[in-house]
This record gives sequence, structure tokens and C-alpha cells, in this order.
Amino acid sequence: MYRAPVWFAAASVGAIGIMLLAGQSGAGDNKELQDTIDKVAAALQKGDMAGAKKQAEAVSKKIEELYEAMDLFKPRKKGGYGVGDKPGAINPDGIEQMLIKIGRDAPAKGTLNKDSAAYEKLGYRTAALGLIALARTPPTDMGKKTRKDWMAWSDDMVKIGLQFAAAAKAKGPADVKTAAAKLNNACNSCHTVFR
Repeated sequence: MYRAPVWFAAASVGAIGIMLLAGQSGAGDNKELQDTIDKVAAALQKGDMAGAKKQAEAVSKKIEELYEAMDLFKPRKKGGYGVGDKPGAINPDGIEQMLIKIGRDAPAKGTLNKDSAAYEKLGYRTAALGLIALARTPPTDMGKKTRKDWMAWSDDMVKIGLQFAAAAKAKGPADVKTAAAKLNNACNSCHTVFR
């Protein structure tokens, strides 16, 4: 009569332990995904588009859904890349939020001089995510959701991400702003249809 409650308690503790381990595994998987995508970004930075495409295709096969990669645009505290190497040193600390901010207001020359390496990395990561989106192009049209649109917006993400990286390296505030605004437009256009 008293065994059932003991068994239930043991099973509950075991289940909680499994959930905690699964949560830890998810955090590790995110770091692993970030590291893998950073290899695509590094290939782009070296000018190795063929190598970057090959790596992006491999990444696209490892993820179940594209949002797993796209979630890296979120703030660092929500599992995204963040901006720069040190959490909170650059604000906002999320790729999407930073692109919105820069697309609206060009960074001050002093800020761009200080943070240009972080912005450059942001651009290459964005381009890498665009290559992964290209690799995940739907096999057929889905009504208003066409393969042609998907490919065009994904390709824009790659090209403009590279433009953003180049502008950040050259430390040109106006060019960085222009590229950020174009990226925002491409992302918004795509998300209006593919959500």
C-alpha cells in the first residue's frame, strides 16, 4: 500500500532529472550550432563562397527546422549570438535588434571605430544564415509562398550581409546604415510571407 507513493516519487524525481538533462543538452546543442555556423561565416570572411555553401548545406541537414538557426538573431540572453564577444558590452546585444537600430540611425564614427570587428562578424553570421536558408529552399511552391521568393530573399540576406561586413570593416557609418536598412527590408519582406 505504501509502495505506490514511493514508486511515484522516484519516477517523478527521475522525470525531473531527465528534463533537466534535456534542457542542458539543448543549451549545448545551441552552442554547437553557433560554432558550426561560425565556420560558415569564417569561410565567407576568407572569400571561400564554395566552401561556405558546402558547409551551409551540411548545417541545413543537421537541423530539423530553419528557425533553430534563425533564432540566433535573438538577443544573447534568449539564446542568440549577441553582438561582440562580451555579453552586454554592446547594446543591443542581439543581431536583429542591432540591425533595426543601425538601420534607423547610423552609428557614431567613434562607436563604429570601437565596435567595427563585432559588426563585421555580425555581417558574416547574417550571410552564413542566409546560405543556410538557401540550402533549405522548399522543394515546391506553397500557394503564395514561392520558391523564387524564398531564394531571392535568402540570396539578399547573403549579399547584403557581406555588404554590411565590408562596410563595418571600412568603418563607414552611412554604408553600415544603408546595409542594415536593406537587411531589415529583406527580412521583413520574407517574414511577411514565410512565418
